[in-house]
Amino acid sequence: LRNRVDIRLGYAEFGHSEVGWAGRLGRQELSIGDERLVAADNEWDVLGQSFDAVSLDWRRAEFHLWAFTGFRVEPRRRRPDPFDTANRISGVTFAWDRGGSGLVQPYLLWKRGGETFDLQGHAGHRDVVVPGILVHGVLPAAFDYSVEMAMERGHVADEPMHAWAGHWELGWRPFGPDTGVRVDAEYNYASGDRDCADGRHGTFDDLY
Repeated sequence: LRNRVDIRLGYAEFGHSEVGWAGRLGRQELSIGDERLVAADNEWDVLGQSFDAVSLDWRRAEFHLWAFTGFRVEPRRRRPDPFDTANRISGVTFAWDRGGSGLVQPYLLWKRGGETFDLQGHAGHRDVVVPGILVHGVLPAAFDYSVEMAMERGHVADEPMHAWAGHWELGWRPFGPDTGVRVDAEYNYASGDRDCADGRHGTFDDLY
């Protein structure tokens, strides 16, 4: 897990980052929603992640449209990190940020990768489309909620993929919405494969 030489980020950016169109080309971070499917931070991976990608976004007041395509960077111990051509991720997302009252963000992701195996060990490649949605909101009495759900369709090697996952969270700020104290409960579920020999892949892939 150690990398002596690393180019973590390096990109060219053009356009207007606050309002209007903007683009970015090069090694960059990609994150969708609550970063449960595509993430840049190191909460789940000690090295964190970056991608060699092209991204284009449009912002206007409370709306944000963003599209990207790229390859995951593959860590190497003794030379600068190359990008992994066998692992490509593309996506488009539209976010409606209502400020303090909540967020609605539908998205569509496409992961294509080689050098994978189905549950019986047959080699092939992965081609998966992932529609999903994230919703944050506030409720009366200083309660708030967060829901994110996604399903996966495509194939892993020669097996068709049918999988889904969800996250449900309820929070409460007992001393008011402007305080730092928050109590929350959450439930998470991801489908698994019931029978590895039935020719269907039911295990949810958390992407990157």
